[in-house]
Amino acid sequence: MKTKTNTKMSTNRTVEKGTLLGDVLDGAYVLAAGKGTRMGVVGKRLPKPLWPVFEKSLLSLQLSWCEEQNFKIVYINVHYLKEFVISHIEKIKNNFTFKVVILEEEPLLDSGGNVHNLGRHTLPPYSGTYMVLNSDLFYFLDDIDYQNLMREIHVLKNNEIQNFHSILLGVWVKGRDGYNETIIDNENWLTDIQTVKQVDPDKVHVTYSGVGIIRLNQLERVEGVSKFFESVCNFRKQKVKMLIPQRESCYIDFGTKESYLASLENLISWIDTYLNQGEGAISEVRLSFLSFLERSEGVHFPKFIGDQYEGFCIFQKDVSQLIFKIKTLHICFERFNIGHSSLLLSDDYKNRLAFFQDSIFQAEDSI
Repeated sequence: MKTKTNTKMSTNRTVEKGTLLGDVLDGAYVLAAGKGTRMGVVGKRLPKPLWPVFEKSLLSLQLSWCEEQNFKIVYINVHYLKEFVISHIEKIKNNFTFKVVILEEEPLLDSGGNVHNLGRHTLPPYSGTYMVLNSDLFYFLDDIDYQNLMREIHVLKNNEIQNFHSILLGVWVKGRDGYNETIIDNENWLTDIQTVKQVDPDKVHVTYSGVGIIRLNQLERVEGVSKFFESVCNFRKQKVKMLIPQRESCYIDFGTKESYLASLENLISWIDTYLNQGEGAISEVRLSFLSFLERSEGVHFPKFIGDQYEGFCIFQKDVSQLIFKIKTLHICFERFNIGHSSLLLSDDYKNRLAFFQDSIFQAEDSI
């Protein structure tokens, strides 16, 4: 098994035991069961948790983050194309020191039912406080916001506020980005949710990031399919705290085919800035995520010699963004041996481009 390194989620620095999330929480729960309907035609063949971020899958990176946070047990739910996801988990689980528990869902239990499924499988049932993570996003906090989160967890676990049920990490987004809006009072308790249609498109607002801390013994037990804000974080019945970052954070969403490509392009831009201008040209939280990628072997920073990079092809300055996108998809299919690999391995870039257009976007869309 891999040797554990204690590294905080917001920096590279080694930190004292007791400051990591795995030291104060009972475990993590990675959501990996979705149908990938927002990932286009490729999503029908390749489950989203297995999509690549350079050299690693989304799921592998999420588990690497859990390792760095010193979690002792990680639950993973699966459903859609579960045989591929389970096979991938079996191949990589020995790289980590925590126990992995796979929760198969049949039928798909939705955003609330999957948390109750976790509750039914903890020992004893519905016990402990868990971090819930979506496999398709990453959220790195500044040091100060990280410490604020740790303080809120302390309050939650020690029953310092009656009926305090959960902590949801909020993130600032633009109204046109297509996220709902979480409405809070002056103490950051969640009071309402506005749908995407109700949100002012010209306004910047806070939405739920998809990362939360849930105290299972506070849940009213529900069987079967249910929604997150109905059966888990029902703010009309229990106290749900929104933790809103006060300083710069790093939120990377791979959840749709558009945001997947945009996020990879953003990472390329950050890497290029780092390699050309040094650490001072990139924010600490972004540098933190890049450092995490390197530690997790998701990316290997190349040597910089003169005007050329030596290393993985995506870092070569003469490789266009279009070719980068094609090569990313190439890696995706080649690594996990799922369909159309012969076409993607072809030297005919026009054929690659045609398949890319038909797969990631609709045929009429441009790249």
